[in-house]
Amino acid sequence: MALLIDLPPTLEHQVKVEAEKQKRTPEQVVIERLAQTFADDDVPTVAEVVARIKATPPNPAMITPPQGDLAAALRNGPTDPTFDLKSWEQEWAMAEAELKRINFLNDIAEGRA
Repeated sequence: MALLIDLPPTLEHQVKVEAEKQKRTPEQVVIERLAQTFADDDVPTVAEVVARIKATPPNPAMITPPQGDLAAALRNGPTDPTFDLKSWEQEWAMAEAELKRINFLNDIAEGRA
């Protein structure tokens, strides 16, 4: 890719001085600096992120102590008097049938069926 850049005089002077020091062309110096600037080396890997998370000590301010028995809370939780299990099961069956139909059509389109 060719790119024409009009540098301010002070920056142009700095690039030329640096190029002379390195016994390189100004273009080579600018290309190297741009490559360093846009390099993806600063992006951590998933393993590095996980390691950083594991190394982070817990923050006591973010921990909420339990306030009772979870199983009992789930058993005794609020109920929806308008909830109709039979209707919900029918709707769920229709949703699953639609997903199967879409998957089948995708399999045909992609040559797997």
